[in-house]
Amino acid sequence: MKPSLLLSISLFALGSCASRPSAGAPSPALPPADDLGLAPVQGPLVFPPETREIHFAWLVDELARLTGQELVYDAAVRQALEQEQEFLDQTAPVPTDEVYPFVEALLIQRGFSLALLKTGTPTMVEVIHPRSSGRTEIPAVVVQEHQLAALERHPALLAQHAMTFRNIDSRQLQTQLRQLLVDPSGISNVVPAGERSLLIQSYGMRITRLASLLGEVDRASGVLVPPQTQAEQATTPR
Repeated sequence: MKPSLLLSISLFALGSCASRPSAGAPSPALPPADDLGLAPVQGPLVFPPETREIHFAWLVDELARLTGQELVYDAAVRQALEQEQEFLDQTAPVPTDEVYPFVEALLIQRGFSLALLKTGTPTMVEVIHPRSSGRTEIPAVVVQEHQLAALERHPALLAQHAMTFRNIDSRQLQTQLRQLLVDPSGISNVVPAGERSLLIQSYGMRITRLASLLGEVDRASGVLVPPQTQAEQATTPR
């Protein structure tokens, strides 16, 4: 199978879906210091008694309270947050090390994302909804390869990641990605850097999936054709 066809088939399966942590499953350890500049969560996410639905405005307010971060947004985004709600099929507290993945998975499912505006004390994070705010120039966290594990726990965080390939022409790859990852907001983008490198900007869920997928495609593209097959191909009439 040609690498371009393999890539197209694989990218077709890149959907965005939010999942809730299983109540009985142990939570994976949070990477040390999170490594991305966000403030750590200080406690579990506890739902009010007898709650069956939560508004997203309450959700981001709780995230701000539990992290001590300044979460900012414009009036249109706040209104969109107040209109969105999620039905709860279980109301057990979300463990401390699962708060970010839980909240961000819900946010990205409804089209919201997070942008890190300022690190330090206090950390400042903007809540973004392109259809409400119309923003296109939004800061993204630069993520190195060793930080991808931390980014997996932040599906809604806007980030940039540069990949260098051994076997893929990044210019051809850019064309395929632009056709498959249509984003009218301009937040998600891919830019080639020379013949073998590609800069990807998007939210965390998409970047981590693309990084894994493109790494596999690059390795598959480098598989050598056996010498006898090359000879057969040379003598086969076209």
